[in-house]
Amino acid sequence: MIEISQRYADCLHHELMHGLGFDNHWTGPMATEARPSVLAHRGAPARAQAFSTYDLAAIRLLYDPRLIPGTRRDRALARARALIAGAALA
Repeated sequence: MIEISQRYADCLHHELMHGLGFDNHWTGPMATEARPSVLAHRGAPARAQAFSTYDLAAIRLLYDPRLIPGTRRDRALARARALIAGAALA
């Protein structure tokens, strides 16, 4: 269960991403205003107020049926990279 007070209503999308299975925050050199995400820390320049194109792509990828739950991390990453590369070509 995720409980969000009215004081933190701007965190709804962020917490929903955690509920969907994203356990990390969007930080580091790639986390910029040009690549916004609701997973960026509150108040960070990269913080989106609603799902960004990148967030939606990440959700679609995480739930893509071609990524099998329980796959070893290295194999899952290779498969995810192949799916992303294929999507860029489509």
